[in-house]
Amino acid sequence: MSDITPKTNYKVAVLIYEGVNILDFTGPMQVFSQASYDYETGEPCLKPVFEIKTIAQKPIIHTANSLTIEPDITLEDARDKSTEFDILIIPGASMSKIQSLIDNKTSPEVDLIRRYTIPECKRPRMLLSMCTGAFLLCAAGILSGLTVTTHYQALDALRDLCCGVNDSKQKKASTTVIHRRFVDAGVLQGTNVRIVTAGGISASIDGAFYILCKLLNPQVASRVSRTMEYGWAEQDVDWPLRFIAS
Repeated sequence: MSDITPKTNYKVAVLIYEGVNILDFTGPMQVFSQASYDYETGEPCLKPVFEIKTIAQKPIIHTANSLTIEPDITLEDARDKSTEFDILIIPGASMSKIQSLIDNKTSPEVDLIRRYTIPECKRPRMLLSMCTGAFLLCAAGILSGLTVTTHYQALDALRDLCCGVNDSKQKKASTTVIHRRFVDAGVLQGTNVRIVTAGGISASIDGAFYILCKLLNPQVASRVSRTMEYGWAEQDVDWPLRFIAS
């Protein structure tokens, strides 16, 4: 088994924490919530296709740039039922914030990822990281042997971290880190969790659209894309970023 069995309702968990990038998690939330709207009327369906819940350690979270969020579920409540979710979203943050989470050996955020990917749960699920959120996946020890991506400015740092984690856990398979809009790394060995990593910030939206195609169909993704007026990268191709010189 490699994909979630098609159904009418999916449970989505969005991990948030102090200093989290806003678009990293609100972008995918918009994509999944928009799929629950009636295309003709523009009104939300009576029964949403995606039931989205935010999860955090604290009762109030201050994101990057001061947006304040009150999460739906605490990490303590979510830790033993994380596998009930069909999709787990892991957004990124500044490298200093990510480093503080990684350095905490008892990080509840990293622990949530480990619990979500336990081999004992055979139900197909998906794990989507965006931007520097991939570092938390690495800290959880689940990227050995996989091909992944992150923000282009953090590619080398992720390579170094993966090397250290794989060596410390005596894992022979290395992690390949490449520059892409998003990467489908396939199903994590020994589990039934498909790992998708997205690049920097806005790439989180493309990763969410990819999952939308996998769970529903390209027609729904196209409809949502038109409604959002967003032209998404439909394949995990190289992203030739062009910046205006300052």
